[in-house]
Amino acid sequence: MKSTEQFEAVLINPPKDNAKDDYYTEFLPLNLIAIATRLRLAGVKTELIDTLPGERGTEEIKRSISEKKGDLVVGISLYQTNEKQGLEIANFCRQIQEETGRKIQVIIGGVNVTVMGQHYMKKYPGLFDGAVIGHGEDAMVEICQGGEARNVITNETLAANRRVIPFFNTDLDKGFPYDYDDLNLEGYWQFSDKRFSSRGSRYSAEDLNRPLLINTHRGCYLSCSEPGERIVRCSFCGHPEFTWKGINPKQFWGKLQEVMDSTGANCISDLGDNFVGNTTWFKELARNRPNNFPYPFKYIFASSDKLCDEKIVRLLAEKFGVHAVLNSVEHGDDRCQTAFGKAYTPEQTLKSLKLLEKYKIASRLSFVIGAPRTGDFEGESKETLKRFLEYAKQLADLQCIQVILGNILVPSPGSKIWKRMMKEGENRALYHEMLPTVDLTKITEDFFREFTQISREEADCTMEKIMDLFPEDVIKGDTV
Repeated sequence: MKSTEQFEAVLINPPKDNAKDDYYTEFLPLNLIAIATRLRLAGVKTELIDTLPGERGTEEIKRSISEKKGDLVVGISLYQTNEKQGLEIANFCRQIQEETGRKIQVIIGGVNVTVMGQHYMKKYPGLFDGAVIGHGEDAMVEICQGGEARNVITNETLAANRRVIPFFNTDLDKGFPYDYDDLNLEGYWQFSDKRFSSRGSRYSAEDLNRPLLINTHRGCYLSCSEPGERIVRCSFCGHPEFTWKGINPKQFWGKLQEVMDSTGANCISDLGDNFVGNTTWFKELARNRPNNFPYPFKYIFASSDKLCDEKIVRLLAEKFGVHAVLNSVEHGDDRCQTAFGKAYTPEQTLKSLKLLEKYKIASRLSFVIGAPRTGDFEGESKETLKRFLEYAKQLADLQCIQVILGNILVPSPGSKIWKRMMKEGENRALYHEMLPTVDLTKITEDFFREFTQISREEADCTMEKIMDLFPEDVIKGDTV
């Protein structure tokens, strides 16, 4: 039963332990923005505190919380790289509550919490009032209005041993467009320029120095939805679709124009998983683009099997003005591609890159070493590493390649390989004892020893050789 109480909301994206990689600094916290927008539409006073590296730290967050006078719901987006800071903020909220007698509910959420919310609640008893499993817009509105949310683990659900099922919001148009007022967009734009390259593109840094980030496909790498849930799913990876792809293509451009005008951005970057995954939607969107819409797309994500179609690549260049595509190569060996669950081959990727080069669209490639044993395939081996090196040599001469992200597979919480390690790993009892904190260095070394035919050191050495194949003006980094 809903009470008559109404809380003020403070949504926090804590600073990270290690902000060394500029690739993440330009990623707006779109999930928190969506929650803030929904709360404000529901009449809840809301502050969103986002932390760019070096700009806002935990002390400033604490000061902001302590200066507020009424009862609060503090929502913290908790993940691996900011867990320490998130826990510090939660403990501070408890301290303020004890000193002032104010009612402060601390709610955690995010991808890690969706996977391990129960572990967080049990490991830190009394620290959190709830852990949101899945999307948080509706849940936070319910909590701030004094109600109970169906997809939140609470101390009561734990005591009753009651299962909480993840919820993914398919009410596509509510809460749109996002409210960007809390964010230092200039700060994000400055960071986005740090790793800009014009290699292989028609654009200069000045043309694309104020990107607005959207997400035409909202989902994540987690497979945390329940069997039988009625969710609209992406045709590429099977994760839930959200927001922009639920909008009629005729309305898309008008809504996008509104957001661009309100933020002062001069280009768009789409964090959606596969911009061209639904080709029917994509072609209809291209057909409806107004001739007077002036803004190009700085970055999009797309899969190589779709980019083999020259008609699609031409539309990306002519109708969307795309500067660069992040198309994940993963590996140069067909068996490893299959083990990674990819539906496209190294040959398709090579063909797609040649088409991108033809239409002067740059490419940001992502490589991964660490294919796990699957069926008759025994996993990454010296043979597959050799084949990957030979394949990379074919890519190294392409002028469209702007960025290379070289990754070693890590069993991140919630991923399929993480679930295998928790179920099949020789040290699984130790892993379960660690939760919700996981020693990713140890679990990764164990993964390579148990699920591949190479060591972590061999993986690192080969990736270094692959990266060295590419010219000096190609930006090189990683995403793990």
